[in-house]
Amino acid sequence: MAVRRAGAAPGSYKVDLFAVLLCLLIGFVLNLGMRSAARFETLLVYLKIALVLVVIVVGAFTVSTGNWSDFFPFGLSPARIPPAGFPRG
Repeated sequence: MAVRRAGAAPGSYKVDLFAVLLCLLIGFVLNLGMRSAARFETLLVYLKIALVLVVIVVGAFTVSTGNWSDFFPFGLSPARIPPAGFPRG
């Protein structure tokens, strides 16, 4: 008894060349889109880094060291008031 295989009979199917080319074209266009999106994101990252560096450089020249005098009024020792819920002592 012959065993029948599932699917189309041999020789009864054809490859749709238009569908294959269309799928390849769509994949190529999506790949170009991903490349351009990656380039744009890289450009934005460089722009953000440059902006942060500009803020740091401009801030370094406009800082007023006179405001630093009361920054640590008790020095670098631990705080004198314990957190809420802890006994003093």
